[in-house]
Amino acid sequence: MIRSFTILAALAAIASPAAAATEMRVSIVGKDAATIQSDIRKAAATVCWKEFRAGETSFMTTLKACTDASYERAMKQVPLEARGS
Repeated sequence: MIRSFTILAALAAIASPAAAATEMRVSIVGKDAATIQSDIRKAAATVCWKEFRAGETSFMTTLKACTDASYERAMKQVPLEARGS
């Protein structure tokens, strides 16, 4: 049973080469698809915000682009039956 997974928001195309990957674990146990999606979106935004504040993400990349890319990458790790679509 999948209990949690890690989203990696430091995408190669977004983060600077010297930056360490930023991670956040999101539990998906007992949650419906809408809640999982919402929790992942919030986690992605938090990770990207922290990267921007730490200077790990290029100024040419917008916070929304980072969040969207991180969300999409994380959702690929969620089992199909938990995605709801």
